[in-house]
Amino acid sequence: MEKLAIKRMIETKIEEEKRDFSEFELLVDAAEFDSGRINKHLLKHLPEGCEYYIKYNMYYIKFPSGNEHLLGWVGTTKELTVESLRRSDSCYSNGSEGRIKQLENISELKIHLVFNRLEAAIKELKTAYGNIEKYDLDSHNNPLFYELCDKIGLTDKIRHEF
Repeated sequence: MEKLAIKRMIETKIEEEKRDFSEFELLVDAAEFDSGRINKHLLKHLPEGCEYYIKYNMYYIKFPSGNEHLLGWVGTTKELTVESLRRSDSCYSNGSEGRIKQLENISELKIHLVFNRLEAAIKELKTAYGNIEKYDLDSHNNPLFYELCDKIGLTDKIRHEF
């Protein structure tokens, strides 16, 4: 994985998170304009294409981006405030803010080094497993297969995960 590709991935993810957080801010503004009530009148303060609906006893606004923002719960949430929205919509409020900070502080160099090593190890592992089949060294053709696997730390649990 190239450093430039990693940088682009980080930048793209930061932009996505900022967009998600801006949707949350639009909800906060709409709630303030509509006196904090939860109803479909919120839509008149939101971008065109937003949908208001109730599903599983929860109030939602779906933005054109496809993000579903939880406004609250039927019978529990009486009004929309910044605090109630932060609790209800934590994926796009606190969550987005936290992920943006993490992405801004992440080391591109460490990602590059670690994931390139991991990619190489996975390729080598695939080659090794292919050679087991290629040279008929699997458990059907090699009575020592399981003992050899245990000897190198490839336990039953790990084998089944592959």
